[in-house]
Amino acid sequence: MKREYPDHPIAAVAAVVFNNQNKLLLVRRGKEPGKGSWGIPGGVVELGENLEDAVKREIQEETGIDVEPTDVITVVNRIFNDDEGRIQFHYIIVEYLCRSANRIPKASDDVDRALWVSIEEAKTFALPPITREVIEKGWRLFQSV
Repeated sequence: MKREYPDHPIAAVAAVVFNNQNKLLLVRRGKEPGKGSWGIPGGVVELGENLEDAVKREIQEETGIDVEPTDVITVVNRIFNDDEGRIQFHYIIVEYLCRSANRIPKASDDVDRALWVSIEEAKTFALPPITREVIEKGWRLFQSV
């Protein structure tokens, strides 16, 4: 399955992860698409893998953090066009709310930084509007449970 200039959208998962101190897990992308940008961890679903297992695996691979998915927040399309307008990347992402213990994240795999931040601190990061929206929805859901 080619990720760049795909023949069809690619299924992916991402997670709004909160720890037991109500802090949010953010990562900085180490690869395209979005290299150098901050966001929430996640990645592509592997063939034969269910969504909850995929989100657990991706967060573990990227940050070393074990998570427990609790709810689906939303599903989003992420489409990136190249300079000529061709679709370079297209992901359909199931966004999960997850809980985790307060372990220290360690960046690896597709990210070069991973850290816990408060919701207020998260507002100071240059996050894409769709990511901010998903985090806000996740925060409201997290507080209601």
